[in-house]
Amino acid sequence: MPALNYRISADYGGVEFAKSSSSQSDDLFGSTVNICAKINSKAPENGMIIGRDLYQIVKSLHDFSFEEIEGYSTGHNSQYYAYIVKSSQKRIILNPFKQYPDTESPA
Repeated sequence: MPALNYRISADYGGVEFAKSSSSQSDDLFGSTVNICAKINSKAPENGMIIGRDLYQIVKSLHDFSFEEIEGYSTGHNSQYYAYIVKSSQKRIILNPFKQYPDTESPA
C-alpha cells in the first residue's frame, strides 16, 4: 500500500451550510472555508497550518509552537498570516502493519 500524505488547514470563523439535491452531504461556504483552501498548500507535508483568527485563540497552548508565515495576499497591500503548527513533544508514530518492534521477535 503506498504512503498516505496529508495537509491540514484550519481557521476560526463563520460558515454557511448548503444542501444539494444531487449530493447526500452538506457543502460549506464562506470566507473561513476560502482561507483554509488558500493556506492549505503552505502546510508542510503531513502537517497542519492555521489561519490568523484561530491562532489568536490557541496561541497560548503550551503543547504546541507556531511558526508565522505569509499566508496569502488580501489584495489591499496586506497579508493574511498563517501559522505552521508544531508539537512541542516528541511523537511516537505507530505502524499498524508491523506486528513486532525491531528489537523483539515473536515468542
